[in-house]
Amino acid sequence: TQQVERPESVLQMLFKMCFCKPGSPCSAASLDRTQRTLLDDFELFGLVSRDSSGSDIFYPTSLGVNIVFGQSREEKMAAAARAIDMDPTASGATGPPPVLGDLVRVFRL
Repeated sequence: TQQVERPESVLQMLFKMCFCKPGSPCSAASLDRTQRTLLDDFELFGLVSRDSSGSDIFYPTSLGVNIVFGQSREEKMAAAARAIDMDPTASGATGPPPVLGDLVRVFRL
């Protein structure tokens, strides 16, 4: 574990990972220096796996993908689809379509 140069990079990487599919290959080429350094720690904590240490390809684990929102990718996508459904009769609801506050509430779950 090393000193993190840019703490905001940790959050950026975690949020990016939460939209990945567990086990899908991801390239480290687009990561900044802090995020590349984090890969070793994330591997130690079980958030990602790699074929070899220092590899440019990493694979987010289910834990790494779900750590931010605590939901599976499919659950997040279904909740977002429900929140932006503009046809109130499709869900049996009555009244106006969802507003921005409803969308924000979905992502706070």
